[in-house]
Amino acid sequence: MVGKLKPTDCPLFMEDCTPQTPKGPCMVSIEGTCGIWARHGVRLYR
Repeated sequence: MVGKLKPTDCPLFMEDCTPQTPKGPCMVSIEGTCGIWARHGVRLYR
């Protein structure tokens, strides 16, 4: 797997897919990129 996109490139990120309502393993996993961005406020780079 190659990370070519940022989580903010996903239309679901912090809309339908949040730490409380994850849509995939990247948000569920403590090591998942989306979950890390969501928990640490990186969504400001959107």
